[in-house]
Amino acid sequence: MNLEHLDKLGLSPCVAVLDIETQSTALNAVIGTIGCVIKNLFTGKVVDVFYVRCELEEQFDSRVSDLPTLNWWEEQKKEYPRSYDEVFSPLLSRKPLHEALDLLNAFLVFHLPNRPQVVGNGCEFDNAIVIDAMEYFDIKPAWDHGCNQSLRTAIMMGRMLLGIDPKYDLEFEGDKHHALNDAQHEANYLREVFKAFIDRLGLSNNPCLIAKAK
Repeated sequence: MNLEHLDKLGLSPCVAVLDIETQSTALNAVIGTIGCVIKNLFTGKVVDVFYVRCELEEQFDSRVSDLPTLNWWEEQKKEYPRSYDEVFSPLLSRKPLHEALDLLNAFLVFHLPNRPQVVGNGCEFDNAIVIDAMEYFDIKPAWDHGCNQSLRTAIMMGRMLLGIDPKYDLEFEGDKHHALNDAQHEANYLREVFKAFIDRLGLSNNPCLIAKAK
């Protein structure tokens, strides 16, 4: 097997794994940080990473925070103070939200110019919240509706079809609830699911597959 079918479908072996930290679970949540990892799911190579902190005060008129999420953050603050500061601290450098979103788009287009596949942790959270913010600023997302992918679905397939659970079995590196660290961990366990499928299909030693994927 080679990857010619990806060319026919207009797909890349690389995907963008997106993670955000917010002050609410609502679609129009205040966004504190955005992290993204572009990873080749066939070789495991990380192509590049993206991280930005967003200005908060400017968002309070148009986006929301909620008490349950803020209380949750207060609990995380004890164990992950760095992650808390990344979202809330006024002492850290931040970019206006519209600028952060433009930078994310530019990052995706640079590395994945043809319909980037953007993987979020659930179809209702990361991707949806970022798209809502982009719509507010009349920014067109670098990816289209058909490229919204759910990490949870991939993990369910790993559990049900392969009997693996890399989300919890893989060691977490860095601080949890840090958008970039979370995105890196998510990209790692998504790769493990792909690798398991490749191994089960007997494709791991196929030189054509690996050569095409590089």
